[in-house]
Parts: sequence; C-alpha cells; structure tokens
Amino acid sequence: MLRKIFVAAIASCTMNAFAADNQGNFYAGLDAGSSKINDLSGRMGSVGGFIGYQMTKSLSVEGGYRRLATLELLGVDANLTQSAISLIGTTDLGNNFDFFGRVGYNKIAASAEYSGRRGSASDSGSLFGIGFAYNVNTNFSVRLEAQRPAKDMTNFSAAMIWKF
Repeated sequence: MLRKIFVAAIASCTMNAFAADNQGNFYAGLDAGSSKINDLSGRMGSVGGFIGYQMTKSLSVEGGYRRLATLELLGVDANLTQSAISLIGTTDLGNNFDFFGRVGYNKIAASAEYSGRRGSASDSGSLFGIGFAYNVNTNFSVRLEAQRPAKDMTNFSAAMIWKF
C-alpha cells in the first residue's frame, strides 16, 4: 500500500511540474564511491548513473542504477546492484552550495556464482540519503552523498551532474 501511495505522489508531482512553464530542468549524472555492508570487513567500490527532473527550485524526482558492490566470500563471487526512484529536497546554503535530503524506494538485487552454479535474489525497501552539492555553473554541479540503501548497508559517493 505504501508503495502505491509513493508512486501516486511522484506521478502527481511530475505531472504538475510538466504543466508549469519553465519550472524545472532535466539532469543526468554519474557517480563513484564505496559501499560498506555491516558485519563484513572493508569497503567495496560502487559506480552508477542517474537521471532526474527538477520540478521546483527545492524539489526533484530522480531515478538511478548503481553497482553497489562486487565481492568474494568463501569462494562465492557476488554482485549487488541497486535500482531506485527518489524525491530530493534541496536547500540553498549560499555561495553556490546546496544541502539535500533524499527519500525513496529501491530494489537491491544480488547475483552469486559458486563452482559454475548461479543464483540470484532481490529485496525492495526504503532509501534515505543526505548530501551537499556545489553548483560550478548553471549547467554543471558536483555532489557528495551518504545513502542508506538497506538497513545493513551504507554507500558514500561523489557525483558529477549535467543539467539540460
């Protein structure tokens, strides 16, 4: 039920934004960072991409895909990926800096291989994040973000964003 309400809210906001003249901007970006899974030592590299629509100066909707981690544990090779949709609220801090918060829904998929046998599983849930952005100019910005894609995982990333 919560998923249906969330999707309806995003659809409503998006339709209202498209109806307004010059109210928002499309953007796309790439990120790189590291993921930490509780009870596992070390960090694993992550890379991803995203697209978004800035509906107002302080509210955007964003969809993205990220390879969260690739790891080997007890001879098992595993890959974790994330597909997500989020609402992002932004506050202007001045001097081209912004603070933002993210709330969304994501699906984490795991695939594993051991001795030629393969298996996969997925889980869906809420997504939270906070970060800072610096607007280099009107068409390009960079951001640092901490995300919580699952209750036992944290991802830290740096991103480049192109606005069009």
